[in-house]
Order: sequence, then structure tokens, then C-alpha cells
Amino acid sequence: MITELKFKPDFPRSAERFDQWWNHEVIDRPPVTLRVRPRRQIRPVPAPATVREHWTRIDYVLDCAIARMEATDYVGDSFPALCPTLGPDVTATLLGGDLLFDEHGTSTQPIIEEPRQWERITRSQPRFHSRYWRALEELTAAAVREADNRYIVGIADLRWTFDLLAAVRDSESLRLDMLQSPALIRRAARQATRASIGCFERLYSKIAESGMGMTSWIPMYHRGPAYAVRCDFWTDSPSAIVRELIIGEIARALEPLDRAIFQVRGVGALRHLDMLLELPQIHAIQWEYGPGNGPAMRWIDIYRRCLAAGKAVQVIATDPHDALATLDALGAAGVWLYVDQPFGSVHHANAFLDDVQAHCRVSV
Repeated sequence: MITELKFKPDFPRSAERFDQWWNHEVIDRPPVTLRVRPRRQIRPVPAPATVREHWTRIDYVLDCAIARMEATDYVGDSFPALCPTLGPDVTATLLGGDLLFDEHGTSTQPIIEEPRQWERITRSQPRFHSRYWRALEELTAAAVREADNRYIVGIADLRWTFDLLAAVRDSESLRLDMLQSPALIRRAARQATRASIGCFERLYSKIAESGMGMTSWIPMYHRGPAYAVRCDFWTDSPSAIVRELIIGEIARALEPLDRAIFQVRGVGALRHLDMLLELPQIHAIQWEYGPGNGPAMRWIDIYRRCLAAGKAVQVIATDPHDALATLDALGAAGVWLYVDQPFGSVHHANAFLDDVQAHCRVSV
């Protein structure tokens, strides 16, 4: 049962809006995610001694997250969430890679230097005993344990399927391997998919204990197993290769999910959109058109294609005007508005929400 959250007492209503969004229905208005410029300073949290501890020390990670939540006004359908992370490359450790820490974040280095080394991947099982994967599971369990009806726990951005393969072999070499040794890469991809599914299932099993539903790095909400997935690797890949080797692994990786939202990132990825829309395992699309390619109204035809295929959409609007114009063009069913421009105050944010609801009444 969904209860109110300490930092967002009206969360049950937002949960209902997301329920309706997934199902292309509307109760009063579509979900609206927005940001308000902070009125309160974030209380300082003493920093740990090392960069590694900045990511892995449980008390520090949780205290920083709570400090940010305390200073945030959750207006509309924005809600407090904690998605423990060691960066997307932590999944590379499941295939034998290492996780590197510096002041800019975490990263990994390719470990496959020539095609025949893929056999190491195809013959081994995902290394869920690796040091940093265990650390992520411990962070997630602690986040659930300490939630105390303050926030929703989710799963952060992780490299899945072919993005995971590209983490252990540079992208250009991987594309060449796909052309020269497709059977070998197909076997390696199947192992990467098994690792991807294992990642989700192991983290979700801990989150499900809370009974609060879940979220992800795209701030959606669902009461059961759900996740936001992307595949950056395929953007520059030929469509024939995508259809032959990639799209099937994406579909397999989504099988444990009740709901999946897929990020289509950058104009180059649009050539693969129709293949995504054919997948019943995908329920929603986030179209991230990228800096300089807005506003959302420019891409109305893309949103309409997604909706016509039965997929809900997240609309990343540049500002309130763009959000309302896009809402008028698409209607409210299956539409989730994300307003990129921060609002100056809670009052201005609430006034915008009134406008959204008024536009919904007019469209009806």
C-alpha cells in the first residue's frame, strides 16, 4: 500500500497519476515533473577521506541524500527518491573489468584487446561476488532499511546488454567484431544480457521488501518491477546490425520488467525508433533530443508515432510554454511532462500546475 512520504505528503496522488500514465489514462492531469529553485541551503555533510569512500561509504551516501531531500520542495509529481549508484560502469566488474575512481566520477577500461578474448566472457558467469557490485547491493539494502517512509528507492543508470559489451571493448572494435565474428558476439551478448537481468533482479529483490514500489534514474514510478533502459552503443550502428544482433537482446533483458521506459537519445538514434516501437516489452519512450535541438514542440511527430504505437511518452519540455503547447498538441493520455527550466518559487510552480489542469479540461 502506498502511503504518504515525509518529504511529499501527497505522494499517493502522484502514484495514481503514474499508474494512469502507464495505461494511457488520466485522472485529473498527466504527471508533471518539475524543479523549484531551492529556498533552503543543503546542510553540510562532512566529506570522507577518499574519493572511493565518497561513493561507497554507506552513512555518507545516505546522509547526503537526506540532506538534499530536506532542502527540496517536491511540487507536482516530483518525489524524493534515492537510487544508490557507483556509476554505470559498475556492471563492467561483472565481466571482469575494474572500477576506477577519480574526482570526476567512476569509469572502467576495456579488457578485451582482440576478438578471441571474447571467449573469456562467453565461458564465465557474471561475477556478482565482485567487490564493487557487492558494495552497490549493500548500498541498496541500506537505502531500503533507512527509508522510513521518507523516499522511494530505485535503481540507478547501469550499462545493459551492448552498452555493457562496449564497456569492456571499445565501441569501434566491438562494431568490427560484430561484422567479422557475429556468432561469437552473439554468444557474448547473451552473457551480457544474463548479467543485465541478474543486475535488475538482485537489486529489485531488495527494493521490493519496502513495499513502496520503485523508481529509476528516469524519475518515473511503478508499484512493481520497472526500469529505465537505454542503449547508447546502437546510435552509430547500422540498422541491419541492430535488427540482427542488438534488438533481440534488448527485448530479452526487459523480460523481468512489468514496465519499461526506453531512452532514445540523440537524433542519430531515431533511425532505430520503429524497431523499438515493435517491442511489446517497452511501455514508454523518453525522447531526449539533446542540447540545441529543442523545444519539444519541434518533435511532435515523434511523440505521435510513439503514442500511436501504444507507448506512453515522457516529454522533456524546455519551459512551461513549451510544455503547455505540447500538451495541447498531444492531449493528456499517455503523456508525462518534464519541465527542464526550474521554477522561481513554489507559487509559480503551482500556478503552472493549475494551467496544466485547465488545459486538460479544455481538451476534454
